[in-house]
Amino acid sequence: MPTEPLKVLHISNATTWRGGEQQIAYIVEELAKHGVEQMMVVAHNSRMEDYCHKKGVSHVAVTKRWSVDPGVAKQIATAARQFKPHFLHAHDAQAHTSCLLARLLFSCQTPLILHRRVDFPIGKTLLSRYKYNHPQLVRMICVSEAIKQVVGPVIQDKNKLTVVHSGVDPDKFNKRPEHRLRQEFAIPSDCKLVGNSAALTGHKDYYTFLRTARNIIKQQPKTYFFIMGNGELYDDLIHYRNQLGLIESVIFTGFRDDIHQVLPELDVLLFTSEMEGLGTTVLDAYAAGVPVVATRAGGIPEMVEEGKTALLADVKDAEGLASHVLRVLEEPEVSNQLIANGYRILQHFTKEQMAKRLLSVYQTVAQ
Repeated sequence: MPTEPLKVLHISNATTWRGGEQQIAYIVEELAKHGVEQMMVVAHNSRMEDYCHKKGVSHVAVTKRWSVDPGVAKQIATAARQFKPHFLHAHDAQAHTSCLLARLLFSCQTPLILHRRVDFPIGKTLLSRYKYNHPQLVRMICVSEAIKQVVGPVIQDKNKLTVVHSGVDPDKFNKRPEHRLRQEFAIPSDCKLVGNSAALTGHKDYYTFLRTARNIIKQQPKTYFFIMGNGELYDDLIHYRNQLGLIESVIFTGFRDDIHQVLPELDVLLFTSEMEGLGTTVLDAYAAGVPVVATRAGGIPEMVEEGKTALLADVKDAEGLASHVLRVLEEPEVSNQLIANGYRILQHFTKEQMAKRLLSVYQTVAQ
C-alpha cells in the first residue's frame, strides 16, 4: 500500500441526478474524511458539476459530443497526468469506455476501478468482453451480490469482482412529517399516502405500481398514491393511469429535491422494480421511518429480512403487493414492527460503512 495518501480520479458521465449520483456524492464526502485525495471528471452543465461547485470538489467539466468521444478520453488522460491518481474510478458504463480510450489513444496507464450499480446483463459481444476483461480494469465493484451473479459469466477473472453495498445517510431524514404533500395537493388528513421515488424508466415498473394502486383502492378508497420522479415514460404512465381510472388517486409530482422531507409523510413505500441493482430508496425509507413493500428484484432481498424489515412479493405481482400494502395500512402493529426492524438493519447500510468497505478495496488493490 502506498505510504502517501491515496489519490482517486472519479469519472461520471451522468447529466441528471439519480440514485447513482447521490452515491457518488456520499463516496466523495466520506472518503475525504479518511484522507483520500480526490478529483472528478464530470459532464459539463450536469447536476454533478453543480455539486462539485457547491461542495468545492476539484473537478474538470467536459463536453461530450458523441457517445464515444475521444475528446473526453483525452481530458481524462490529461487530468490523470496532472493529478497522478492511484486509480481511475469509473461510475458508469460510458465512463468505463472513456477510460479505456484514454489508455488506447492517449497512453493513460492508471489502473481502473469500475462501479456497477445496475443488474442488467453485460453484452456478450467481442467489444463488451474486451472492455470488461481488459487488464487495466483491476476491480469491478458491484453494489449487490445479485449484480455480481449477473456479470460473472462475462468476467474471466472472478477475483476482480467485489461487492460493496451502497449506503445512505440516516440523519438526512426528519421523521416528523411536515405534511408537505398533504398541503400541496390538498389531501385530507384521514387519507393514507402510498408512494415511490424513482426515475420513470422501464425497470422501475411503475405499470405494476399503478395496477397495485387499483387493487388497493378497491378496498381502501381513501388512499392516494404519489409517483415522485421524471423520466422517458412520463407520458405513457399518465396515459396508463388514466386508462385504469386512477386520475383522482394517483399524483405525479415530477422530480423533487425535498425527498428527505416528503418521504417520511408516506404510510407505505411501494417499490415495484422488475430489475434493481440494490434499490437505496428502500434504505431511505428505513431511515425515514416508513414501512416498505417491495418486489424481490435484483439486490432488494439483500437489504431485507423478509417479513421483518419489509414485505416482499414477486416481480409484477400486483395482487401480492396490494395485499401487503393493505396489511400495513390496516394493522398498525405490522407497520410499527417493520419500521423498528428497518431502522435496525439500516446500520449495516450507512454511507460511512460503504466508504470503509470501498477504502478497504482501494487499499487492497494498491498493495
